[in-house]
Amino acid sequence: MRKIKPRWDENSIVQANTNIDKVVPNDPIWNYVSFSNHPEEKEKNYNTYGKWLLFVPDEIFVETFRELAKLAADMQLTGSFKASGGDEEGKAHVFCIYCPNYWNIAFVRKIADTLLKHGFIERFGYRYIDGMRAIYFKTDDTTRYKSRALGEHLTLFRYTDRGELFVKEFDENENPSWKLLTSDDSDVVKNFDAHLVGLVYSEEGDEMDG
Repeated sequence: MRKIKPRWDENSIVQANTNIDKVVPNDPIWNYVSFSNHPEEKEKNYNTYGKWLLFVPDEIFVETFRELAKLAADMQLTGSFKASGGDEEGKAHVFCIYCPNYWNIAFVRKIADTLLKHGFIERFGYRYIDGMRAIYFKTDDTTRYKSRALGEHLTLFRYTDRGELFVKEFDENENPSWKLLTSDDSDVVKNFDAHLVGLVYSEEGDEMDG
């Protein structure tokens, strides 16, 4: 039988004197970190929450958890993240690095830049045939929905190991495509949000689509 790891790693930045969420799910394979003094998270709007997704092998879960916690504590990342995974040996964990407002493109980009700088995209990004790697950003709303037309799970942003940020757009036939963002104009999100009206409820959890 697999030994269940503790909810908090005693050697990580997450200790008794760390400001973390007091309410933690009973399941020990879920891990939350939240720092309440992040300067860009003073006004939280739960209708605009989203997260960058990292899929990390079980054997380096604790190491990765510690790295992200230190970046969060130093305000180099976001103010909160969580990690979850299955109880099967070798199954990947998904780390959700939160952004309280996905309309704040500059902050979304800043989080991705930090993940790139510290090697997370090179290590854990989705690998394309040409060798490029990328991570994906999902809004909290789309975690609970899937596309009526294509049955795909939706991701709002894609960020590559080349430092490029893309936003997902839909044409009049609801065909998705990626648009390279050269500015941080928040209006680019309107197209995606308008598409959410046509989504069908799903019970499935965090997944990635390209």
